[in-house]
Amino acid sequence: MGYGDISPITPMGRFTTMILALLGIGIFAIPAALLSSAFSDQLHKEREEMKREIYNILQDNEINPHEAQFIRDEAQRLHLTNHEINDIIQEI
Repeated sequence: MGYGDISPITPMGRFTTMILALLGIGIFAIPAALLSSAFSDQLHKEREEMKREIYNILQDNEINPHEAQFIRDEAQRLHLTNHEINDIIQEI
C-alpha cells in the first residue's frame, strides 16, 4: 500500500474484481497462446518442407553454389544453426 493501490473491500467488489481478472485472462492470454501455437505449427511445417527440399537437392549427391545459397537462406529464415542443417543432411 502507499503507492496509490486500491483494493476492493466489499464482497461485491471482490467478486467483480475476480470476474474482471478472469475476463482479462480470456481476452488476452488464451488468444496469445493460440497465436503462439499457430506460429509454432507453421514453423514446423516450413522446416519439414526444407527437409524435403534438401532431400531433392541431394538426389544428385552434389550441392552446387546456387543450392548451397538456398540452404543458407532458408536456414537463416527458419532460425536453424549450421549444426542443425548438418544433422538434417546426415539424416537424409
